[in-house]
Amino acid sequence: MLTPAQKRILSALVKCNGNVAQAASLKGVTKQYVYEVIKKLREKGVTFHAEPIYSALGLELVLCIRERTAPLKNKEYIIWNAELLHFACGVKELCIYAFPIENVNMLIGDLYAQCVNIHRLYDMHQSAGEASLHHFMDILKTSNSESHSVDRSTKHRIDKIDILIINELMKDFFTPLRKIAEKTGISENTISYHYRMHVKNIVRFRYHCPISRWLFFLNFSRLESLYNVLLKGAFVNYVFKVKEKDEIFTILDLSADELSQLIKALLRASKGLEVKVIGMLNYQSILRKPLPVSKFINGAWIV
Repeated sequence: MLTPAQKRILSALVKCNGNVAQAASLKGVTKQYVYEVIKKLREKGVTFHAEPIYSALGLELVLCIRERTAPLKNKEYIIWNAELLHFACGVKELCIYAFPIENVNMLIGDLYAQCVNIHRLYDMHQSAGEASLHHFMDILKTSNSESHSVDRSTKHRIDKIDILIINELMKDFFTPLRKIAEKTGISENTISYHYRMHVKNIVRFRYHCPISRWLFFLNFSRLESLYNVLLKGAFVNYVFKVKEKDEIFTILDLSADELSQLIKALLRASKGLEVKVIGMLNYQSILRKPLPVSKFINGAWIV
């Protein structure tokens, strides 16, 4: 669906956190060219959104695989969900909560009876890599040990205005602050101040392509330094690092034959690595949701 040139610009935007001037400089093109690519991508249905560093907001990510029809508590805190064809358990729902850190154990207790898997996450990363599968397997042969790259940001002092700005950017990363001011009824100077002082450093550029096919959802354990290496693959959609475990989940855009080749190469390159293909994810079913502003009262999240 996307041309190689468009993929390169998307990769640069992820690396430069949505800064068009820096992305243009990185790829040796003009800012106007990058804006033209963004326009063409929008015409193809690609959307651009911000994703906050959740720990900076006092939230922790919890991934769960559950029955789609089971009743849910605290569903306002679900920020990401999709349909999952689980190879062992049939069609399930993959959910990710962004939940108040101090109440995470309560959430896990509520979910325990109705979920196939529950995992606390450090973060969810989108690949900025440009390596094809063939090139990626060459990288595996020569890559040195790399430390895991996860966001462990301490909680920032934020207020409801910051949450409102973040939610608008989660809908469209390139939303002008002027439009946010008009929509919220807050002065543009106030919006600009909060963006510069609080929001700018805790949001990251992300994009979403309307892919109609199903993608593989995998679990890696005993992974040594695989986290950063995976983020170099152009076929990697998301990587989720599990908290307090040497384990990650990843969503890969590969054919069955390509997946088999990749797993064999990973097992050769990473001693002791364990790989489990959990199922296939309906990428078109992914639904991202805003933060629950109504649950943020007097600078704290309520449950």
